Amino acid sequence: MLDLAVATGIQRGSLYNAYHGKETVFLLAFESYAARVLKAVRQAFADLDPRRALRAFFEVGIANMAKGHPPRGCLTTKTATEPEVADTPVQMRLRALLDEMEAIAAVMIAAVAAAAFQREPAKG
Repeated sequence: MLDLAVATGIQRGSLYNAYHGKETVFLLAFESYAARVLKAVRQAFADLDPRRALRAFFEVGIANMAKGHPPRGCLTTKTATEPEVADTPVQMRLRALLDEMEAIAAVMIAAVAAAAFQREPAKG
């Protein structure tokens, strides 16, 4: 919280009064991050062509990890590997993000399968 207080010019005590600790601040920041990631994943999987959709999905992931100087990496992976997050609200939110990404992928897979089924000529 000291780094945040210095960066914002807000007293550390005021930050604790407003947010009650580091975990709450992190969860608010992670929520913003998760919303951006999920929006990008949805956009990537909007294409019904599976190759283009997967390419777009991987491009989103690579671009997200490669941004910044030095590159910031993946906040989800960094968070998941922190031993302090086990059995915490942070871990529960992380799990929810991964579940949401999996659900988006499942919808895309179903849509691609349906489109492929409709394109298949009838046999007989």
